[in-house]
Amino acid sequence: RRVFGSCEEFGREAGMRFVGNIIDRDFIEEGSTHLKAGLFHGDPVPRFNAAILNPPYRKIGSNSRERALLRGAGIETTNLYAAFVALAIRLLEPDGELVAIAPRSFCNGPYFRSFRKILLGETSLLRVHIFETRHRAFSDDAVLQENVIFHAKKGAPRSRVLLSTSAAPGEPVNERLVAHELVVDPSDPNMFIHLAVTSQDAEIAKRMNRFRCSLAADSGQSDHRFR
Repeated sequence: RRVFGSCEEFGREAGMRFVGNIIDRDFIEEGSTHLKAGLFHGDPVPRFNAAILNPPYRKIGSNSRERALLRGAGIETTNLYAAFVALAIRLLEPDGELVAIAPRSFCNGPYFRSFRKILLGETSLLRVHIFETRHRAFSDDAVLQENVIFHAKKGAPRSRVLLSTSAAPGEPVNERLVAHELVVDPSDPNMFIHLAVTSQDAEIAKRMNRFRCSLAADSGQSDHRFR
């Protein structure tokens, strides 16, 4: 409500009228119900052209009410922040845009594969910003996770992604524009998101991509040469 008050004040100063509507209900229940109704009953689903999220971070129990609601809407995830972003993506209209701040953990690992399937299957990444140190970026909030801010567009063709980094909000920003396939390899079944924000990171990633088997699969070989 304070934010809405500020928006109204800034709008008046700029000669613009701001109109806001605060919906004081559970977003997972509300969004899942709309999507489920559209999925199984053909009811119209409310659509939005933009979403800006600072979602909550908490694990979702496998037998929890939230998990059941999300599963009914076709979303499988183990964390609230991924649930909020997935719901927002599903509620966006074509060409709708999303900006979210979230822990970097969704970029890889098996737990977030279903979430990455929604994110990368329904949107294209336009920009990802990484904070170099978690301690400086959000020291006032005692945030322990490494966070990223990402911008995606629903249904947009794959193009280039702007990767940027800074030590903390307000600090100088370094940028690097790369092809989308260098961020997400189209042939990778796990859809890992690679954030090589410097040329040195990119060179390391290029060399690592030369390895085509795991250590377990190659354990029978006795003669290894690495360059």
